[in-house]
Amino acid sequence: MKPRSWTPPKLIPMARSDWDSTFDEAQYHSAAELTARPVPLSSIAVPYPKDVQQGGSWSALLAIFIDENGVVARVNVLGAKLPFPFEHAAVTTFGAARFQPGRIGDKPVKSRMVVEVMFENAPEAARDATSTPTPVSIERSVDTR
Repeated sequence: MKPRSWTPPKLIPMARSDWDSTFDEAQYHSAAELTARPVPLSSIAVPYPKDVQQGGSWSALLAIFIDENGVVARVNVLGAKLPFPFEHAAVTTFGAARFQPGRIGDKPVKSRMVVEVMFENAPEAARDATSTPTPVSIERSVDTR
């Protein structure tokens, strides 16, 4: 199954088919190849979707592609499909995050991280506008590539 993906908008709008055909995942180093992994510049907290009426628990793996400047170039949802509101919340949140880039030696490089995002049974919190999203632990990267 081909992973679903999201690419942040470019300065010049491009057709979605252009995004998929021009993105080369092979240019991104896995966590195992890095001397230093990417580090988020601030806490990343994926909100529980407000539109969800009933509780439940869902999890997904996200492949996050971070360029040498610490900008997220793409987010792919791997494996099992999440309900759309959860997928949208995870992809949007990670797509907007900024990182200290991964490094090989002293050189910043393009890198790939795989993280697990978990949504726990929280419909009441989802309806509460004052609720605080739960931060996602980046140290718990599950990248095995």
